[in-house]
Amino acid sequence: MKIRMVHPMKIVSRIFYIIAVVSLAMGASFHGYRMHPEDVSKYNIGITMGVVMISVFAISLIVAVILTILARKAEKIINTQILDTRKCNDTRKAGGMMKEYKFYGWQTADVPAVNEEYKKVKDPRHLYDLLSEIWCADTCAPRMRDGWSKENMTLGQCSITAFLAQDIFGGEVYGILRSGGNYHCYNVIGDYVFDLTSEQFGDEVLSYEDNPVQSREVHFAKEEKRLRYEYLREELKKLIKKIQ
Repeated sequence: MKIRMVHPMKIVSRIFYIIAVVSLAMGASFHGYRMHPEDVSKYNIGITMGVVMISVFAISLIVAVILTILARKAEKIINTQILDTRKCNDTRKAGGMMKEYKFYGWQTADVPAVNEEYKKVKDPRHLYDLLSEIWCADTCAPRMRDGWSKENMTLGQCSITAFLAQDIFGGEVYGILRSGGNYHCYNVIGDYVFDLTSEQFGDEVLSYEDNPVQSREVHFAKEEKRLRYEYLREELKKLIKKIQ
């Protein structure tokens, strides 16, 4: 699978490139004012705006270049980590050592943690193992709580799990519209798609294409969901501290 990790700094650098181009164009638009020194007012405006816009252009361009360089270095490090993880997993698969999972996308869930606070979490598979010790009826969505069991531990855990995974690995959270108007949440990071809580649907085949991005502000507007997410997050942090 092709690796394509776009670092946030690269996106910000593009914004500064755009600002540089726009400021240069704006500065040029005031050139006519500077061609008529007899009109002191317009001439002064032309000079002032010219100086301001060229300053904005220079600063924006410098910032954009610096961010581009830093982003490329960061992407190189992250992509190297991904390649190392995949090589390790390929070796484990070849030797019959690879643990199999039931969640969607587990075979290619080779993204590393981008949040320093969770650096001990190796990849989404490792996160699944950790959360398997935390998921419980209390973290399950209230409307599904009666059906929760240890055998069906991912039931009602999708949104809080997906947003916690986003905290750790970055990327976006997407949602599959379900009957009743609710969304089942999963994670997308570059070309990598994984759904840590998909096994709750058994043999049902879900579509992971052309689904809308989910906002944590919208989901966590429900206090009970926010509290479940915070509980899951804090319990994960406690578990991570025990990792040697």
